[in-house]
Amino acid sequence: MRASGWITLNKLQHVQNNLARVVCRRFGRADARPLLKSLHWLPLNQCITYKVAVLTYKLRTSLNFNTAVPLNPLTTYDIFAFAAVCGQFSATSLVHSY
Repeated sequence: MRASGWITLNKLQHVQNNLARVVCRRFGRADARPLLKSLHWLPLNQCITYKVAVLTYKLRTSLNFNTAVPLNPLTTYDIFAFAAVCGQFSATSLVHSY
């Protein structure tokens, strides 16, 4: 992932941390990790990884090569968009990594 992507993710993580402090009514210097855990919120990087894993699982379990059932184009696009954001997977590794 490019440096600008990490900067954006870092800024969004700060927003999530501040939102957790507001929801839990804590002061600005309170550690956000226990607050995120108490709210059952994943940190942003883990959230992206989780969504990529779920979408990959859904794609791999919905593919049935014996029948000609087309995939939903929006679902397929979302899987590759999350993979591109995460930067850990290529489009070919999502489909052909058996």
